Amino acid sequence: MEMKINTTHTEKELLYLKDQLGAEAIAIKKLMDYKANITDPELGNMVNEMITKHQDHYNRLLSHIKG
Repeated sequence: MEMKINTTHTEKELLYLKDQLGAEAIAIKKLMDYKANITDPELGNMVNEMITKHQDHYNRLLSHIKG
């Protein structure tokens, strides 16, 4: 799938956004891996909240890139 790139950003800004997208994706993956091994429901809820926040950040960053 071809992603439409927002041309209002400089190339350097787009690189920063893409780097941060990658960091958010890694954070989500790690938290999901942690969640798979959690037995404490309260801790599981905390991790779910963190996953949601990182997914929100990822989606916001992606909206800046797509324009």
